[in-house]
Amino acid sequence: MRSRWRISALILIGLLGFVFAEVPSAPRDLEVNQVNASTVKLTWERPESENGELLGYYVFKEKLLNGEPVDDHIHHEFVIADPAKLYAYVTGLEPNTEYAFRVCAFNPHGDGERTPAKKMMTGGMPPTPPRPQSVTMLSDDAPLRARIDWQVPENTYGQPINGYAVYYRPVDKLGEQDGFERLEVPGSQHFAELTKLFMGREYEIHISAGTEDGWSANATEHLITPVGVPDGEPLNVRYDIVSGQMTLQWDPPAPDRRNGNITYYRAILTPLDGASKRIDRNITTGRSSTYRVSAKHGYTFKVAAATMKGEGPFSPVLNVSPYDSVLLFASLLFKDSI
Repeated sequence: MRSRWRISALILIGLLGFVFAEVPSAPRDLEVNQVNASTVKLTWERPESENGELLGYYVFKEKLLNGEPVDDHIHHEFVIADPAKLYAYVTGLEPNTEYAFRVCAFNPHGDGERTPAKKMMTGGMPPTPPRPQSVTMLSDDAPLRARIDWQVPENTYGQPINGYAVYYRPVDKLGEQDGFERLEVPGSQHFAELTKLFMGREYEIHISAGTEDGWSANATEHLITPVGVPDGEPLNVRYDIVSGQMTLQWDPPAPDRRNGNITYYRAILTPLDGASKRIDRNITTGRSSTYRVSAKHGYTFKVAAATMKGEGPFSPVLNVSPYDSVLLFASLLFKDSI
């Protein structure tokens, strides 16, 4: 009886040895290389003993804390159904986190032996963008001041925020290389005060959070400042006289001195004959005004820009002499005919 049990045990051991011999041995030379804070590349060599037709590989991942697995089971990450493919990318990893990786091969008889665990600490990643809350004006008259508030980034990846950077400039300067006003505040402060603002302009505001691992992408907000009275006069006032008609033209004030959209121009032409009345017009379309004039008299002209808040300063007075213009035109004609 005892000999019969001994023979059965030997047969069972032999069968188990036969089964285990049929699955592949562990892949060789497993290496883990970091691609970025959330991705690694695993490479390996084929098993020394394939024990039949090799069908592919399984890749396993474990998240560790203080060197020990966080979960009570190893995660089967994915399968590679190509025995000639000896690498894999594992994505979606958490920054500043330790992981362990294993690989095993499989053939028609089952899964082979797993490689020893290969550990890797992922690198850091900049935080996600701050979360803007509000933008409010602190003053409606010059000098303008505004305040922007935000919440901390949704994810800092375990790193404290060292500081915030705030950049802002008018949207009509977006094509320029710079032009930003820039300020930084400590990581414990979640607001910033904006100064050096122009009236009647739209601003684009960028906020970025910084940790030891770098600066986040920008969060963006917009601000439209209150309209004010222009503090600049129209530029490049000029005139042209043809067949007794004089046309005066001008350019708008400098952009930083308009203080809002120009709604009209006030143009004043004053005859110097002592009898004729001055002509006072509001020009709502275009930047020119035409008058019928006499070559016998001189004129002065000035123009001011206006927003919905009121009129700004007049341009310097322009003295116009139609008689001199007629003489100049006649002399040019005479010169061309010679």
